[in-house]
Amino acid sequence: MRFSRLALLCVFGALCVFLTTVSAATTTWDKDDQEIFSLQAALEKTEGKEANFYKILGVPRSAAFNDLKKAYRKKSLELHPDKQGGTKEAQERFERLGLINKILRDDRRKRYDHFLTNGFPKYNPSAGGWVYSRFRPGLISVVLLLVLLSCGAQALVIHLNWKRDVRRVQILRKAALVVGLGPRYAQVLAALRQHQRASASGDGPAVPSTKASLPVIKEKKVRVPLAGFVDLPAEPNPSTATAADWDEHERAVKKAVSDAATFAAAQAQQGGQPPRTVEMLVRSAGNTLDPTARSDRDVVEVLLSDPESGDWLPFDEASTTPKPDLMRRVWVATLISNATGGGASSSASTSSDRPDEKATSSAVEAAANGTGAKRSKPGKRR
Repeated sequence: MRFSRLALLCVFGALCVFLTTVSAATTTWDKDDQEIFSLQAALEKTEGKEANFYKILGVPRSAAFNDLKKAYRKKSLELHPDKQGGTKEAQERFERLGLINKILRDDRRKRYDHFLTNGFPKYNPSAGGWVYSRFRPGLISVVLLLVLLSCGAQALVIHLNWKRDVRRVQILRKAALVVGLGPRYAQVLAALRQHQRASASGDGPAVPSTKASLPVIKEKKVRVPLAGFVDLPAEPNPSTATAADWDEHERAVKKAVSDAATFAAAQAQQGGQPPRTVEMLVRSAGNTLDPTARSDRDVVEVLLSDPESGDWLPFDEASTTPKPDLMRRVWVATLISNATGGGASSSASTSSDRPDEKATSSAVEAAANGTGAKRSKPGKRR
């Protein structure tokens, strides 16, 4: 809710700034500019929207002074009121022609050319003057835009936090595998996974050539640094696991563990406190070759000890950090849900989207702080 309140404050703050800026943004035109605008508007009204001073005189924009003078004389004879019946409209057209001639023969011609190139403003009585008829978003459009921007920013923050949590789970889970299975953990897992795939497909077991028999994962409780081993090398691709250089991979794992231990010791020496750790359990996932088992079930299972309840909680990406439903987590959805009386159901559905995240997070922090209660026997799961 803290982010939601901040988003609301940002929306209304930006809206106030925008409205203040729009209301204060007035353009002051001088007398000559207003005369040009009025003359051009009257010209477009009587002669057509494509009309301009040069077209009325029948000369190009690059016409010289003498050319303008000759064109004016010719046009004035043509539009003289005596030849047009002496009507009021004829008199007004003749007067406009005289004003056009004066403007194009002095410095005001540059101003006219400028507006002819960039566009003429229109007179708006509600604005109290001449304004450009450009798109000006209304209040509703501005509010909707700011709401979308704030929701997009919140969704981005939620997604980035989720990616960070996934990365943390991956690092901590891999650290538990290293401590529980040893520096060749990746080879052990590759052998078991390859055996699982081969047995399921009926091709018979297949293991890396360096293993004389299929490895067995024994249940083991381990204490893992909360920061994990961030520099662990990536596991080889399953399709090329049989040709992987496991000796090189083992050396890289040992180096990452050594670097992490050195860094933790330096941090402990500076802060005067030992590195924070959590208790985890590494064990086989059971009969993974059972045809009724889930196809996505891994050969190894990692669990985290909950210091408060003593239970072992599943510790993997699917159960700990499920992908959030961004459409239901943004502040607008929460606001609408609360307004329509669906706040409780929304909270329940949000909790169901992330079933073990809160429990796992509290277990990590509590175990790291050493505040855990008596733990259950290994293998007990909720």
